Amino acid sequence: MTANTQHESVCIQPADLLARLNAGAAATIVDVRNPKPWDRSDVKIRGAVRIDPVQLPLDAAWPKDQLLAFY
Repeated sequence: MTANTQHESVCIQPADLLARLNAGAAATIVDVRNPKPWDRSDVKIRGAVRIDPVQLPLDAAWPKDQLLAFY
């Protein structure tokens, strides 16, 4: 049995994402930077989920009713 699913990929600018969040849009933000840049960075989005991009799971449990933003 095959599930009929649709996936939409879009690029969104950081300012547009911030505007959506400020307007109350639900979103899950996923930080998929490589380990070295992530370790060296002093900029991290509060509440973002950190996942190593090599081990990024495509998880059926990801929210389907809100924006998923990967950076």
